[in-house]
Amino acid sequence: MKWSLGFGLENLGLLVLRFPRLSTLLVMLSIVVSAVFIPRIGFDGNVVNVLDTRSTAFKDFVKQVTKFHSFSSDIVIIAKNENLITAETFEEMRNMHLDLTLEDGV
Repeated sequence: MKWSLGFGLENLGLLVLRFPRLSTLLVMLSIVVSAVFIPRIGFDGNVVNVLDTRSTAFKDFVKQVTKFHSFSSDIVIIAKNENLITAETFEEMRNMHLDLTLEDGV
């Protein structure tokens, strides 16, 4: 068995050199076909559509979606304080967190 650095793709280059007009015609044809189908390209935003519904990855995803809530509507609070590492500030942050967790709808 002959080993090659190009994994056999160098034969494709030799084929192009042997038949340049046919190769150019194939490249031009693929460009035209690609340009014709560009208006049909669409994406609905649902990346799960690429998964096979019978695959374990899809079944795991469905389990996760039903088990956990959607984090898309969550709010992030960024706290900025000059003395964030002091014990008093840390205690105030814990109290704020406790107050937020006891609030309805949070």
